[in-house]
Amino acid sequence: MAGNGEWICRPLNNPQKLQFNAYMDDNPKGFGLLQLDRDFSHYQDVMGWYNKRPSLWVEPRSKWGKGAVSLMEIPTTGETLDNVVCFWQPEKAIKAGDTLAFNYRFVLERAAAGTIAACAGHGDPYRDGRLSRGLGAGRTLPG
Repeated sequence: MAGNGEWICRPLNNPQKLQFNAYMDDNPKGFGLLQLDRDFSHYQDVMGWYNKRPSLWVEPRSKWGKGAVSLMEIPTTGETLDNVVCFWQPEKAIKAGDTLAFNYRFVLERAAAGTIAACAGHGDPYRDGRLSRGLGAGRTLPG
C-alpha cells in the first residue's frame, strides 16, 4: 500500500527477459508478494503446490522516506526455480560506509491457516530481527 493509501496490484510473470519495475513512493505503508489464487484446479501441480504458497507482507513501522518498491521478475526454465524478488530501494544512493535503519514487521500468511508468523525487526534482520510468536487469535508457535 502506497504512502497515500493507494493499492497497486498486478499479476506476476515468467518473462522472456529480465523484467524490472519500480513503484515510486514516499513512506510506504506496506508491500509484498501476495498469493491470491488458492484454487488447486488453476495450477494442478502436486509438486510445487502453488495454491498453498504463503504470502509475505512487509509493514514499515517508521517513516522510510522517498524511494521505490522494486519488483524483479527473472526468466526461468524450471518450475522449481523461484524467479521473483521484491524489495525497498531508498531514493538517495547508498554509499560505502552509510548506515541505514529501517523498522518493519514481516507478516507471513496462508489463506486457510491465517497468519502463521510475524517477524519484527529494526536494522539488520539477521542480527536484530526477532520472531513474534503470535499466530493471530491467541495461538502461538510450538516451542
